[in-house]
Amino acid sequence: MPIFQYRARDEAGRLITGEMESKSSILVNASLRGKDLYPVDIKQKPVGKDISLQKFGSRVEIKDIAVFCRQFAALNHAGVPVPACLDILREQTENKRLRGALAGMHENVQKGKSLSDTMLKYTEIFPQLLISMVEAGETSGTLDTVMGKMAEHFETQNGIDQKIKSALTYPAVVACVAVGVVIFLVSFVLPTFIGLFRSAGVELPVPTKILIGFSGLIRNYWYIFLMAFAASYALYKFYITSSEGRKRVDGLKLSLPVIGTLNRQIVTARFTRTLGILIRSGVPLLRSMEITDKVIGNRTVSEAISDISAALAEGSGLAAPMRSSGLFPPVVYQMVEVGESSGTLDDMLLNAADFFDREVETAAARLTSMIEPALTLFMAGIIGFIVISIALPMFRMMNLVGY
Repeated sequence: MPIFQYRARDEAGRLITGEMESKSSILVNASLRGKDLYPVDIKQKPVGKDISLQKFGSRVEIKDIAVFCRQFAALNHAGVPVPACLDILREQTENKRLRGALAGMHENVQKGKSLSDTMLKYTEIFPQLLISMVEAGETSGTLDTVMGKMAEHFETQNGIDQKIKSALTYPAVVACVAVGVVIFLVSFVLPTFIGLFRSAGVELPVPTKILIGFSGLIRNYWYIFLMAFAASYALYKFYITSSEGRKRVDGLKLSLPVIGTLNRQIVTARFTRTLGILIRSGVPLLRSMEITDKVIGNRTVSEAISDISAALAEGSGLAAPMRSSGLFPPVVYQMVEVGESSGTLDDMLLNAADFFDREVETAAARLTSMIEPALTLFMAGIIGFIVISIALPMFRMMNLVGY
């Protein structure tokens, strides 16, 4: 049985920390509330890991997990035993970190452990959703079918992630190039003209004086800007490691104009797809909610899911507490209500996931179409200011020499 680490406050507001052995975080939450404690954070204590594998090696991407699931499903469906599947995949896997994990899993499975138990030692590589689905597949004897579904899920998720990255890559590259050009002009080109203007005794206009002052700051105190950026980044990383800081940042991600809408659609698509897959595979609803909570990775959403799970534990349906959370679009509540009343909740959740996957693609394209012209106008304004700041004193200098 897993061990959960918790932080909670008593009625006097004192922070209390401890560990509790339980089947799920929902039961830990209920147990703490029964002791008049108010949970702040509950997380499963990590299972012992092979440090040599976790700390070193290339990162395992979603696409690597998708390929692993697809190949495992094909081999297992063809009648290849699980240990042999792991051994074959270990030999042909290019990712060093995943290869090391598969080697350890192969050894443990040969000793008689189940595949899901061995995967628990590599939770930094394999998502909790995959581990839970493998456990369900082993119990029902449909491991090959489950791995095939997981391959489709991770392929879909990877496709959406790649489309979002592609939509945002071009604006990011343009912004970096434009900033580099401006810094080059201000730091290296402008000083040449400054010397020319001063030697000619030209009265410099206000825009030129502003630009000269900015150029001097960059050339003489560039290290201060660099240190300020590094310090700001370090403070941000420190802030989001705290419970309250992470909660505020995650909430901001969902409330920002345009970007917040995109993040909400991503969260909705991920929530409905994960929950739909788990329910279709026979995982109990409360356990499915717990696993889905770990997949989302947003503190604000996690609190909403905890409230929904608490309502479910008290006998409520899924649609009503979801509506009360105010986190999801109205169409989701309506589809969940139809699914609950017709006994097709898994189908409705997966249909909602497909719908919001398309909405994410549309929103990402819309965001790009908004960023590109705004970025172009902004950079044109800056470069135009630089050109005017150089051109005005040149015109005055030409008037002085009689042109």
